[in-house]
Amino acid sequence: MVRRSHSHPIPTIELPRDAAPPTLPDVLAPGLDLVFVGINPSVYSAERGQYFARPSNAFWRCLHAAGLVPVPLGPADGPRLPAFGIGLTDLVKRPTPGAAALTADDFAAGRAALYVRLLACAPRVVCFVGKLAYEQFSGRRAVAYGHQPERIGDSAVFVMPSTSGRANRLHDERLRCLMEVRAFLGR
Repeated sequence: MVRRSHSHPIPTIELPRDAAPPTLPDVLAPGLDLVFVGINPSVYSAERGQYFARPSNAFWRCLHAAGLVPVPLGPADGPRLPAFGIGLTDLVKRPTPGAAALTADDFAAGRAALYVRLLACAPRVVCFVGKLAYEQFSGRRAVAYGHQPERIGDSAVFVMPSTSGRANRLHDERLRCLMEVRAFLGR
């Protein structure tokens, strides 16, 4: 509903309390080398239509620093990633202010849907961004960063630390994991 305020001449749009912004579309294609899987889109990212959109999120800087892309990229470059053999998706597609707002039903539905998406595009590597994403997908606890013993179809699985600004103390570990992925891919 559009509401006009007498003190504010610009119309504002008020969404119902339970409404969420549209989710982010997958950036997937057959034959990719690498697909990154986030836990779910933040409301901030969904409103902008861009993965890892917060300026404090280190995802885009880490891609370049680890040598996975030859040029610095930013959130607006998400649709260009398949040209570099890279895709993006999420375990749960529902945007929330944080992962704590996700439910067991969200994870159950997301797990099944993600499995189908990953089998369909069959990347060489699936890299989960954050332990929680992989723990919820795999049902395993106390997951270590790096290469995992499981596979998803023919895809190798890696787990890296979250790129959220709240996880900045893990910067060196992020780069180590991404360089391990790069070495695995022979880049």
